[in-house]
Amino acid sequence: MPSKYPLLFRFGTFAIAFCAILNAQMVITPKFPTPRNNHTPTCINCVRDLSGAIARNPGPVRGFRSNHPCPATGSVKGGCAGYFVDHIKPLSRGGADTAENMRWRTIPQATKSRLK
Repeated sequence: MPSKYPLLFRFGTFAIAFCAILNAQMVITPKFPTPRNNHTPTCINCVRDLSGAIARNPGPVRGFRSNHPCPATGSVKGGCAGYFVDHIKPLSRGGADTAENMRWRTIPQATKSRLK
């Protein structure tokens, strides 16, 4: 006996097949985020936070700022307009998170060095 709604049957079959494909794609999707970089980190002993970045300690930055006031304002507290504290040797390359490894940098200096 011919169906009264043959197009509806074809659409229903298509919908079931489409849902099965989507379900299979969801199972294949990894449950954890992919790593941000493909190289092995140089700093293997570093403490890392949940996002994978090296955990920073605010104590050495406070120690650096107490001995080296802001170049713009001369203050040891509060913000420093146009400057920020940067590591001389980056933590990702094995640098220490100490006041001796820090320096004041201007924002244009940092962006210029990152563009190279």
